[in-house]
Amino acid sequence: MGGPDDLREGHRTQGWLATSDDPRARSTGGYWYHQQPREPHAAAGDERFQDELLAELAAFTGTRLA
Repeated sequence: MGGPDDLREGHRTQGWLATSDDPRARSTGGYWYHQQPREPHAAAGDERFQDELLAELAAFTGTRLA
């Protein structure tokens, strides 16, 4: 999700994942764009980045995650 795109098309992949009998749609834990699997952004696997992001969010909101 996200990025420049036609907002009228934004729901199609979510609907397909929720209702399709396609074996690809029946999988779990993936990232999808226009009914095609995608690799997540590298930051999604960077624990240092995640820790920094959580620290910034905690400073902004005043709420820390356990």
